[in-house]
Amino acid sequence: MCNHKRTKCASCNSSEFNQVYDFGRVPLAGSFPTDPGRVEKYPLKIIMCKECKLIQTNYLIDPEELFKDYRYISSVGMQKHFDDYANWLVDKEGIDKSKVILEFGCNDGPLLYALKQKGITVLGVDPASNIVKLGQAKDLLIIDDFFNYDFVNRSGLSNHFDYILSSNSFAHIEDIQGVIKGVKAALVLNGKFIFEVQYLVI
Repeated sequence: MCNHKRTKCASCNSSEFNQVYDFGRVPLAGSFPTDPGRVEKYPLKIIMCKECKLIQTNYLIDPEELFKDYRYISSVGMQKHFDDYANWLVDKEGIDKSKVILEFGCNDGPLLYALKQKGITVLGVDPASNIVKLGQAKDLLIIDDFFNYDFVNRSGLSNHFDYILSSNSFAHIEDIQGVIKGVKAALVLNGKFIFEVQYLVI
């Protein structure tokens, strides 16, 4: 896969969009190059699908380039948020030690850690190799990979999880349909997918 202009909606496959805003050419948000004078920039327009109204970017960056050497660490400054989220999952969703949970886009695992402290069985999946090592160093089970339907099949994880979680990562995914197919395959009957994501009011 390589960098390219979006030609169809990530959700409904429509090819008709309205432009919301043009940011011009910008560097990658998670990139911290050693030579600031050689920062690559990419076109960034925010567009809205005319059919389903999904807000998305007009230009797609190769996921390997975006995530394999990642610099944002979720547990730095966000651990309390994920502690509170874990408490909400237990109090409101009734998650207990009998449940098995997968989180994709888990970063270094602050939510996994909070749930594991409560005795809940958790598995993380994240493609940022350098960040995954930080989570594994905390004795968390995190697989270094992209979550999608192919991953679920390769890993033998069909019909395995009571809950699948994703926090602030679902909106970054180009292959939304492949991920949703993977979620459906990996959940047990009546399992739940809970995701935390940004939204835009226009």
